[in-house]
Amino acid sequence: MGDFEAVVETTGDGTIGEAGPVVLEVRNRHTGQWNRASVDEFTGGHLLHLAVAGCVSNDLFREAKARGIVLTRVRVVADGGFGGDPCQSTGVDYRIEVESNASEPALRDLVARVEDVAEIPSALRHGVLVRLTGARIRSGHEPRPSEVSDPGPFFHGTRADLVGGDVLVPGYASNFGERREANHVYVSATLDAATWGAELAVGEGRGRVYEVEPTGPIEDDPNLTNMRFPGNPTRSYRTRHPVRVVREVLDWEPHPPEVLQTMREHLAALDRQGVEAVDDRVDGDGDGDGDG
Repeated sequence: MGDFEAVVETTGDGTIGEAGPVVLEVRNRHTGQWNRASVDEFTGGHLLHLAVAGCVSNDLFREAKARGIVLTRVRVVADGGFGGDPCQSTGVDYRIEVESNASEPALRDLVARVEDVAEIPSALRHGVLVRLTGARIRSGHEPRPSEVSDPGPFFHGTRADLVGGDVLVPGYASNFGERREANHVYVSATLDAATWGAELAVGEGRGRVYEVEPTGPIEDDPNLTNMRFPGNPTRSYRTRHPVRVVREVLDWEPHPPEVLQTMREHLAALDRQGVEAVDDRVDGDGDGDGDG
């Protein structure tokens, strides 16, 4: 009928013998005899048919025990197919082989009884409600931020002494963390975020804030947006393109000393934990997609 055959049979001594490549050996809970369950492949279709065969086999032993019948050999083969879109079962057929010293009428009555009471075949005949009640998902993949459209103006905080017309480009040591080579230039459309950049940047000299102008597309900064925080409340962005300095902003307000100290302690804790800023590496062809 199909290509999803499943077999459950007694083996006597618990040896594997000849069977499909996926084999399970268990003792029957009603008799203590060894049963072998086997399928050719580990697929949902095979396991569905294995459930039918296993249920019928168990019920044969259970009902035989209730009648005082000793079964010396039982073999149940279930098979079926699948088709359509969405894929559905085309039905399940099963065959039974039983051996015993009991009379043939008694064994036929036993098989008929099991046909009536076997739980899994009955459930399938009457339809089974199957529903997903939960899914726990863990992913190490961090999606690339999407390009955004923000009218600006944009700001950049640093300790570098710059003048209007200077250009900031990727490829220099980052102002933060282990000072790895930065693949982006970071800007913000809020003065407060640029203030943090000026206050927390490493190096000598006072913190400075500049109004800047990106020369290419910008995207959300993953350190401060959906990849770590909901939305982009600080309007923080990054770009792989040069950023031109427009002017120095002189009227920015520093954070209170106690607030600044709390932030520094937080960053120090992240550093001890080995948490680095997200700054995707540039691959060999420079497009950042990892195809080298």
